Amino acid sequence: MKIEIFKKFEELPCFTKANLRLFQDNSDFSFDKNIQNWIKKGLIKKLKNGLYVTEKYILKEKEPTLYQEFIANKLLRPSYLSGEYVLQKYNILTEAIYGLTSITSKTTRGFENFFGVFRYYNLKKELFLGFKEINFGKFKILIASKAKSLFDFVYLKKNNFQEFSTKEIEEMRLNLDEINKKDLEELLKYINLSKNKKMFNFYNQVKRAK
Repeated sequence: MKIEIFKKFEELPCFTKANLRLFQDNSDFSFDKNIQNWIKKGLIKKLKNGLYVTEKYILKEKEPTLYQEFIANKLLRPSYLSGEYVLQKYNILTEAIYGLTSITSKTTRGFENFFGVFRYYNLKKELFLGFKEINFGKFKILIASKAKSLFDFVYLKKNNFQEFSTKEIEEMRLNLDEINKKDLEELLKYINLSKNKKMFNFYNQVKRAK
């Protein structure tokens, strides 16, 4: 690949193997070997199979946290950031968590790269909502609201609890002071959609504690 062509990729937050292939004339075997050599030389970094970013882009990125959130959206689509990761951002989850958590309408799975761990949890399509767009340059990042992040977090763990008693909710170590009336109203909307009895128990306990 010509140097001037490679420089174009240094301006991109990520690119695919297919993008690189457009500028290569050699065989598939030689092309794959080139990619491995670029990784070994530190010219590019692997985000997942077939998805890469240049070392130079990472070094010049001024908003690394937003960039990681953007990558979380790109590793598995469709997906939006939610659960533990977002609850920690809102100071609702008091325990330290590692990695970025997201919701997807696809199969539950995970990825690990030089950034760390990215976990994706499946929810049925009717519950794949409650997220907003935030700007990352000319790109967008999908991230759940405070209430939806709480719903997703609890809904995915509901089978670990008997009936969401006061004691069980205390054991979750949630900082419920960060949940306001508007959040509760939004939370109830998602619970109504889920039609899950345990989730109604959770809502009533949280409302009682406010």
